[in-house]
Amino acid sequence: MDLLTVSVSARQGYTLVSLGGEGDVTVRGRLRTALAAPVAAGSPYLVVDLSGLAYIDCSCLQVLWQVSRMAEEAGGTLELAAPRPLVARVMELWGAGQVIGLHDIPAVMSTAKRVSRSFRHSDQSTSR
Repeated sequence: MDLLTVSVSARQGYTLVSLGGEGDVTVRGRLRTALAAPVAAGSPYLVVDLSGLAYIDCSCLQVLWQVSRMAEEAGGTLELAAPRPLVARVMELWGAGQVIGLHDIPAVMSTAKRVSRSFRHSDQSTSR
């Protein structure tokens, strides 16, 4: 039985990664692969929907932090959205909200669209 479900969908200007089930050390490699792939492919703006995630441990929090740094180095961001109370509490205890953006779904998607439009505009300006 697979503890973690991962759904990745490209949106206009960002990639939405929806997580479900449980995130622990047994699935951290798969989580890292799923999150890092869009960044490596040139899509460094990630929104990670945590609303379906019932549990997360520190190994998966570390993956989120690592991919967040990777996205920043590529000129993007990784934003976390809508964690359940237990997941939010674990993140609070580990201080994850201080180093990775944590938002509700509408706010983070609005920010992702605005930032990606700004990024595309600056790309067009510098390529002339």
